[in-house]
Amino acid sequence: MLNQIQQVVLRLLARREYAALELKQLLSKRGYPLSLISQVLADFQSKGYQSDERFAGQCYRSCLSKGYGPLKIAYIFKQNGLSSAWLSVFESTESVDWCQRARDLLEKYKWRFQEGRNAHKPQRFLLARGFPNELIRQALQSTFLGCIKNHENGNP
Repeated sequence: MLNQIQQVVLRLLARREYAALELKQLLSKRGYPLSLISQVLADFQSKGYQSDERFAGQCYRSCLSKGYGPLKIAYIFKQNGLSSAWLSVFESTESVDWCQRARDLLEKYKWRFQEGRNAHKPQRFLLARGFPNELIRQALQSTFLGCIKNHENGNP
């Protein structure tokens, strides 16, 4: 049984990086006992085959390339069982101007927000991407979206 679990984990890790929690969930769904799963994962971590640090770095870079904001990235880390300490490490090593990223997203997708009746769409768009309200306000104030200011003043 132990050998079978090792083979499954090796096949999974050959495709992509996994967090330890994610591997535990996949293997337990397949009916393997948790004690054996933990033993195999500890062995693979000691050999360097599986690393939460490596997975966290890959996950962080992937989220940045997808245009996710800091709240969504923190949620994804939590969902994958990664410590918030890893998030702090990557945020400190890669200096990210979140406000500029929000502006870049608004510029990239500005065609979605051109109509006057869609004045709140940019805000909802950035919220869905995981940007906090204060960053959204800053990004909207310094972009091309003057229609937002008009809408907030009561003008359609």
